[in-house]
Amino acid sequence: MINRFKLYLKLGKSFLKNKVVTGEEYGEEYNNIAQTYNYWCEIMGKHVDKIIKSEYIIQKESPIIIDLACGTGYITRKILSNDFKGYIEGVDISRKMIEKCWDIEGDNVKFICKDAIKYLYERKEKAHAIYCGWALPYLDHREFLKSADKVLYNDGIIGVIANCKGTLEGIEKIYLEVMEENIDEVIKPMDARLRLPRGTGELERWFRKYNFYPLEIGEGEEIVRYDTPEELYDWLCKTGVLAGTNKIFKDMDKIHGAVVEKLRQKKYNRGKYIVNHKFVYGIFKKG
Repeated sequence: MINRFKLYLKLGKSFLKNKVVTGEEYGEEYNNIAQTYNYWCEIMGKHVDKIIKSEYIIQKESPIIIDLACGTGYITRKILSNDFKGYIEGVDISRKMIEKCWDIEGDNVKFICKDAIKYLYERKEKAHAIYCGWALPYLDHREFLKSADKVLYNDGIIGVIANCKGTLEGIEKIYLEVMEENIDEVIKPMDARLRLPRGTGELERWFRKYNFYPLEIGEGEEIVRYDTPEELYDWLCKTGVLAGTNKIFKDMDKIHGAVVEKLRQKKYNRGKYIVNHKFVYGIFKKG
């Protein structure tokens, strides 16, 4: 209990000083997993397809689309595979992720390495649609929606999918326990989980407040199962699910074993080690 009090005091001081894992540091983390991000897309890509249905692609002669936090280009590739005749601009803060997209650059596709909010604020040209896959918890949703409103045409749309409250059940507790047991190794907290929407109701309220109204909205959950805690932890690391956690500690090499052991104790279920991904998604129209 004493250690828990010390930990919360330390984390509280960090939050007050705004000393948390930064966007640039998240970008560094995604640089490290760009080569293995396909493990995430193989399992979760089918859910992203919910926000890029062809019937919601703006029917303009030459629509302009922004693939925000584009990662390795999953959304862009999907849109192009449907004989898309417009222009797509992909944006991501991770340089290595952008490099994985270079094979699809062409006259109608361009990729930019930049912070998502900064990109939207600096953009002068209007766009017909913005797609944002899995990045909402890394952004201040108010700044995102204000800048999106500025960029989009009046009939423009936003397609978004994001983890929500209840995702990675138990993982946050595992990390808090590891932090409590290794207080001297703790440098700073993450705030991404504090930005998770509670569900479809809250997601819709966020968007309605900034003049975006739902065309379609929903939620879902994916359960990932592995035979050993080591395999589960490896998948969590390779997919970016744990992006930012390396920045919490001085020396993450000292922490890996403790996290795996907690997974062994707490995530065993009917012969497998499991983790859940609970998410919400929506397609919203401006005005």
